[in-house]
Amino acid sequence: MITQPDLGVTERRIFRAYWQDGVLDLLAGVSAAVIGVGALFGVLVPMMGVPIVAVFAWQVARRRITEPRLGSVVFSERRVRQMRCGLIAIASLGLVVGGNLVTRVWVHRSESSFSEWFAPAIPAMIVAAMSMSCAAALGLWRFFVYGVIFALAGLGMAEGALEPWWALVGGGLVVAGWGVVMLVRFVHRHPALPAAME
Repeated sequence: MITQPDLGVTERRIFRAYWQDGVLDLLAGVSAAVIGVGALFGVLVPMMGVPIVAVFAWQVARRRITEPRLGSVVFSERRVRQMRCGLIAIASLGLVVGGNLVTRVWVHRSESSFSEWFAPAIPAMIVAAMSMSCAAALGLWRFFVYGVIFALAGLGMAEGALEPWWALVGGGLVVAGWGVVMLVRFVHRHPALPAAME
């Protein structure tokens, strides 16, 4: 008796493999770190375009690095919707951090001591929320861990009354560093396919 392959299981395996290249992690981490550095130097507004650039860089990297090694795959409509949600989450990172400026103005006018204490944690908490939404949208639970890292970094800024943007720099570098590890491992494990097989 011939057993028919479970296409759903096969697609899930391929989907997971396509997100193990580390490119998304690398670019998300770099985006957060660059935005943090820009804010520290007082040029936050121009940094709002960084996530958009990262999305285009991700598409180029997939074509140049991932597809030559795993081939080009057309996922189901449900998977495509999940990927769109994840990309929207990452692209929104810059917008929500920008919206943080308005939030900080409100916090500084507040008479609440807790609000004043929590203010330095706000940028990192926003990024943590976006990381966790990406984890849920794509099923990439390492992004939940990244969210925890940003949240803890934000609380550290609040506790030490430090410049909040250092949490984005530190957390972003951690995420980007792990992305580099994943990318190197992916390239070593998956040599480029012969041209005839692409």
